[in-house]
Amino acid sequence: PLPIPLRSAILLPATSTYTAGTGLLYGFLVRPDFDYQEFMEYATLLTIALFHVTVILVWLTLRRLKIDVAVSMLVPLLMLFSASLYSYGYHAGSTIWNIAATALWFYLLARNVNHPHLLRRISTSTALLLFFNYLTVLFWGAFLLAYTWQQVQSPRFSFRKWKVIWRVLASQYLACIALVIVLVVF
Repeated sequence: PLPIPLRSAILLPATSTYTAGTGLLYGFLVRPDFDYQEFMEYATLLTIALFHVTVILVWLTLRRLKIDVAVSMLVPLLMLFSASLYSYGYHAGSTIWNIAATALWFYLLARNVNHPHLLRRISTSTALLLFFNYLTVLFWGAFLLAYTWQQVQSPRFSFRKWKVIWRVLASQYLACIALVIVLVVF
């Protein structure tokens, strides 16, 4: 039989709103002798801790974007004290995982925006985070369109445009592989 983390990574997405990455992490929490109550205690604690880390990530992202200090503090505080977000335990924790993966993706984008290997880093980030939030593909696609458009703004046809488009697409091979895996397996 498969180890519990792998089994959880495969089965949880098929039976719930959780993703494979979340299933893998929850699988590491479980021991064969756990009852449901014990699992729920650990899972809820993990979800609440993840939510607090997400609040910090949102603050860090806003500060990296040089958003006003007051606004940068207000948004995460509203998130933190929102009854709807804070009340999620395991039963609706997939929402927290989705928000956390989204916050991490945007933080990594803001952190690497001026890095010479931005495209490679975004591909790697997207490849990993797709297993925690399938909607990451939408942010990735929007980023690729905006980045490519910015690089080839000239309205005239040129081979340089195709070269830039090819370079952008070729740099995203890790994210493309992860997307194929997610589409086929999950």
